[in-house]
Amino acid sequence: MTRIVQLLLVFIAFSGWATEKNPVDTKIESVTVYREGATVTRSGNIFLKKGENSLLLKNLAPDIDENSIQISGLNNASVRSILYRIDYLEKKEPSAAYNSLKLKQEQVDKAIKRINNTVAGFKEELKILGKNQVIHGDQSNISIERVKEMTQYYRDRTTAIKNELLNLEFEIDSLKLIKVDLYKEMTALQTEKNEKRGVIEFIIDAPNAAPIDLSVSYTVATAGWYPTYDIRATSTTAPVNILYKANVYQQTGTDWNNVSLILSTGDPTTNNTKPVLSPKYLNFGSSLSSSLPTQSSALKYNPTIRKVSGTVVDDSGLPLPGVTVIEQNTANGTQTDFDGNYTLNIQGGRNLVFSYLGFKPVVTPIHATRMDLKLQEDPNVLDEVVVVAQGIRREAKALGYASASFYDGNIRIGNDDVARVLSGKASGVSISSQSGSSGSATNIVIRGYNSISGSNQALFVVDGIPYSSDEMNLNGSLGSSSFMDLNPDDIASVNVLKGLSATTLYGTAGRNGVIVITTKSGEGLTGVGNAKFAGLTTMRFEIPKTHNIASDAKITAIDLDKFELAADFSYYAAPALNENVFLTAKIKDWEAYDLLQGEANIYFDGNFAGKTLINPNVASKGIQVSLGPDTSIVIARKEKQNFKSKSFLGSNRVLDRAYEIIVKNNKTIAVDLIIEDRIPISQNKEIKVEDLEFGNGQYNEQTGIIRWEVQLAPQGTGQKNFSFTVKHPKQQRINL
Repeated sequence: MTRIVQLLLVFIAFSGWATEKNPVDTKIESVTVYREGATVTRSGNIFLKKGENSLLLKNLAPDIDENSIQISGLNNASVRSILYRIDYLEKKEPSAAYNSLKLKQEQVDKAIKRINNTVAGFKEELKILGKNQVIHGDQSNISIERVKEMTQYYRDRTTAIKNELLNLEFEIDSLKLIKVDLYKEMTALQTEKNEKRGVIEFIIDAPNAAPIDLSVSYTVATAGWYPTYDIRATSTTAPVNILYKANVYQQTGTDWNNVSLILSTGDPTTNNTKPVLSPKYLNFGSSLSSSLPTQSSALKYNPTIRKVSGTVVDDSGLPLPGVTVIEQNTANGTQTDFDGNYTLNIQGGRNLVFSYLGFKPVVTPIHATRMDLKLQEDPNVLDEVVVVAQGIRREAKALGYASASFYDGNIRIGNDDVARVLSGKASGVSISSQSGSSGSATNIVIRGYNSISGSNQALFVVDGIPYSSDEMNLNGSLGSSSFMDLNPDDIASVNVLKGLSATTLYGTAGRNGVIVITTKSGEGLTGVGNAKFAGLTTMRFEIPKTHNIASDAKITAIDLDKFELAADFSYYAAPALNENVFLTAKIKDWEAYDLLQGEANIYFDGNFAGKTLINPNVASKGIQVSLGPDTSIVIARKEKQNFKSKSFLGSNRVLDRAYEIIVKNNKTIAVDLIIEDRIPISQNKEIKVEDLEFGNGQYNEQTGIIRWEVQLAPQGTGQKNFSFTVKHPKQQRINL
């Protein structure tokens, strides 16, 4: 009994503590969506009493980054503490889509039950008919005609009932199939229905009772956007029109209704710390496997991809058969065939892992329906047999914390080290060099040291992206990081934060103070009316129109920019791989638009011509895109028979190969065509490739590629020939 009373007292005390929390009603006003992740900003009007106010934000996303929580609009009030936790008791309300499916499922269940009742009635009737068919001894006076009539009736009625039962069984089977489909759809939404919810608890001290316009922002991981393009060309003499689109998705558990959107090319999940390369020492012993370098962050996950195909080759471009391709953290995978090709149905993973014996494994995000890859050899393996925290703009008076601004971007300093440029510009900021040598690391400490053994370096935030200022030097000391590579002439303003305000905005990362730097931005409007801001390392698009984006992972396409670019058109054919002639365009002057890698829909002369991939990361003087095959130009590649009569020469076998390439231009205009083919390259000294003949083609001895530049007149034809001889030991087979 005593134990029960104690539990009741604890429960009452807990309930009393819980009721002291003042739930805050807020609405999502704006969202900054990154390539992966998003910063959600909520706002609401609340009244603070004098003294301590315990506030509670409920029904939030369960994957909030606690260090990203920011609170502003406090006026003279201050934040004492912030706590983010998961409320396992509160569940998200089912979505309208889930409720609709549930209603349909209930209707299907009722229909099945009604049919089952009808079936039961027919079966009972069959039982009665069966019992009445028996003629007892006292009924021997029944005439033959009467017996025939009764027999006919029983037969007809039994047949009708059984046919009806058969139809009802088919109807039940159809309804069960519908029920299975509804169940699958509901299962897809089940995690959304049952997911746990996040809660932010914070305590605010107010010097006076007053209303405030509270603003709370935080970063979530289950959202993002990926780029796609529409490329339209009307003729080979006109520029191409490009529509740059963002495909936005989110699964935060809360619908974004009528929100302002900012789309950023940044990624807050990327490690922004500059790597430190230390010496590598050699000694006797086994080779130690080293970790793979961090891959480029240009490729981002595309949640709409359901099937991926591609080709895996080695450094020389030869296909690799037997490469294992697997969805990371799943058992779903496949292998490449003899030609290095693979196809894999995606089952919800975010990355593909490519691995092959003797080559370095590669992990890459699932970003396109076609993902070709080049693997690099692993020599180790071969020897033995991987101003506000998130850039949301605020008015200075709405920040709710004290900051010191001491750099206006107009001061010319003849020093290329930003840290030393800041020296002496703000009180409490200690900036010192670790040594007197040029380029040495710089210590930056705000208002004294907080730790004896740990780091005391301030956090740098450049255009909303945090940069760690800790860098381990070769002598073991800590110094300034890649942030120091900033050109002082590119800085527009600098603000210094310290104390509770810094940790409120930037979490534990700001415990030693924060230096917020805004660079001079290239600002303007895009071709579709969006505001465009160019930061130091990112691009932001502010969308003037509000949007509704449901938490269902469905894609919302938003036009970012539209522009015309000059292009050089040409025709290309590689008949050894594909007997089609492809029209290609080399797009020029694309650098001003900060394009990202993504799939593009190709439209030529008003017709859809297929898909291609825009990859600015490997472009030099232009982006090369394929506009698809042109059926007006026909090409064929044939092997000549009986080129030479000799098959054996001593202990060697001699293989003679000769090919003929014929091309015909059925257009009414002249075209310039590039044809490429290849001669195999020997990787064994016992295999010799000799007697190369390729006419006026350009031959690359390193790759074995032959290149012909052909000019075809209207209705004209052309022909190219090449041949070679391969000698090898006759007892060996080769992969020719």
